[in-house]
Amino acid sequence: MDVQPKAWRQDYNESRPHSALNDLTPAEYARRIKEMGPA
Repeated sequence: MDVQPKAWRQDYNESRPHSALNDLTPAEYARRIKEMGPA
């Protein structure tokens, strides 16, 4: 199994900000949503 796709996916999902998420990383976006609790 190649480790590079796993490392790329981790970087993409945890380190890279996304403009669609208001320039947050997906991990940060998920953390903020979780903190908000149920609607």
